[in-house]
Amino acid sequence: MEYWRHGRTVVPLGGTFENVDETLQFIGEFEQESILQRTQSLRFKVDEEAFLRIELGEQDYFITYTALKDLCKLLKVPASFINKFPPSTLMLENLNRNPYLQEENLSLRLNIWKWENNLVIAGIMPEEIPTISLREYLEMQRDYDMFSRKGVDTESIVITGEEVVVYFLLEEEMEGNGFLFRSGYALHFSPTRATDTYIVPFYKMQVTAPTGEPFDFDFESAKKLRVARRKKKDFIELTNRFATSYNGEDLGIDFNNTLKKGELCRQLSSVRFGILKMLKSRATSIFNYSGMRAEPGLVVDEVIPEYRQFIAANRERMKGMENYEINTLPVDFYLPLYLNRIYTFPPAGENPYFLLKYRKTIGTLLEKLLEETSNQF
Repeated sequence: MEYWRHGRTVVPLGGTFENVDETLQFIGEFEQESILQRTQSLRFKVDEEAFLRIELGEQDYFITYTALKDLCKLLKVPASFINKFPPSTLMLENLNRNPYLQEENLSLRLNIWKWENNLVIAGIMPEEIPTISLREYLEMQRDYDMFSRKGVDTESIVITGEEVVVYFLLEEEMEGNGFLFRSGYALHFSPTRATDTYIVPFYKMQVTAPTGEPFDFDFESAKKLRVARRKKKDFIELTNRFATSYNGEDLGIDFNNTLKKGELCRQLSSVRFGILKMLKSRATSIFNYSGMRAEPGLVVDEVIPEYRQFIAANRERMKGMENYEINTLPVDFYLPLYLNRIYTFPPAGENPYFLLKYRKTIGTLLEKLLEETSNQF
């Protein structure tokens, strides 16, 4: 697996796969082991290329940005400070002489991954936080035939340095007024972070514009159908149950809301300027993740050109108006075109971090727009 540099840390690129066998082969290339260490045994240094390295015995480890953030929470040190190239002596003093490191002596679980001939600490969490490996999680699903069920397709398996998400789609295609969609669900689990396991509805939708042009997009619903709390005693039991038996049996509770989202996408032709500003903010935030960041001005120009076009056309008019008045001005805006621009924006590519953030963000965005237009759909 490839990694990219982010400050003094590394970020695993991850991958997106169509089937479990291909995914397990990929995992075998990098996932190593989970080891227990006391905080007092951790020693930090900076190598000749200014990477932060952690010494454990005779072995040096790189560390991912995610793992550094979780470690810094335990040590009460801001990860952003450590990762932004402060003087090495000052940074190392904050780590090696950290009172939590020296006095608390916590027992930590370190998830070790591989990067070429190097070892990387990909996750850090207290020993008492339960977890299982990526391989164990997906093999469990495979062994229970979750990837070969009648009427259910595996849409994708997405791996990042923070989580694995398995997307399933029901075979049946549903039809609304001017749009089509397939329902499914997404299982979120993290082997490297102390986050909850949860299931949310997932949809692929095609909306036909008044011109007859089809627009395709997909998204996760913000509504969680199942949750296994990481710090609860039944976390592993529930995670295993979700992974081996959930079959989308309660997707129907989100059905009417999904129809409303389809109607929203098909019929919405204008928004308030205040909503347009929110859409601009969401667009730029999607392309800011794990050390990767597209130039915000370029995103605005390519993804939501309506924003600057509106300002240019109404600059003189807005000079004498209060902000709340400006925010109520109507702007011509077609939502499916905006969603399509986000997905086809060049920096998106096939980056799994982008894919997950895109699907989550679009789901919350549609919920926000439904609230804004609740009297229309």
